[in-house]
Amino acid sequence: MSEPQHPETKARLLHAAGECFAEKGYHRASLREICRLADLNVAMVKYYFGDKAGLYAAVLEHCHQCGPPRFVQEMGKTPPTPPEVRLRQFVRAMVARARGEDRPAWCGRILNRELVEPTEVRAEFVRREIAPVSSLLLALVQELAGPGLSRRETIRCALSIVGQCLHHRVAAGNIALLYPDYAYTAAELDALVEHITAFSLAGLAALRRARAASSRE
Repeated sequence: MSEPQHPETKARLLHAAGECFAEKGYHRASLREICRLADLNVAMVKYYFGDKAGLYAAVLEHCHQCGPPRFVQEMGKTPPTPPEVRLRQFVRAMVARARGEDRPAWCGRILNRELVEPTEVRAEFVRREIAPVSSLLLALVQELAGPGLSRRETIRCALSIVGQCLHHRVAAGNIALLYPDYAYTAAELDALVEHITAFSLAGLAALRRARAASSRE
């Protein structure tokens, strides 16, 4: 019979690991250091997560899921929801995540590290957490752009939308230096969501018009 699991113990390990991985990176952080910070025995890592890679994968998943609602839920999957509304919901969730709203500060540092120092668990993380959202975004782009958009064009459009949101995370330091009078207030974040949404919709509409004009020639 397996022993009962205790959510508070698992949470202590996750948060201690998050702090260590954010500060030192996956390869330099040690399980002993993580467990010392959590005030737990190293055996608890094996019990709850299997090994260091399993613990790190759980931390990545926690970073992706905590804070604002999951992208899949935010985009709205019910047919009556207009695609323009779903795009705005996606952008709002993406900007909130990029700015690290309602989650530990170490989450953003870990995700940034994973971008520049990818680990062996990245492929599985992308497959489980990112790929489903990417598929929904690609379908949404095709719905907004109309028929005839090639897969390569669809991918470009999706990456452009995501890039506008992520730029405010990966380039936050440069933005602060370049524009010291630009602050991410609540009002500015709302305006940013509207801007990215309107900019993206205008670009998709332009592609739709260009294809229509080309078909008439």
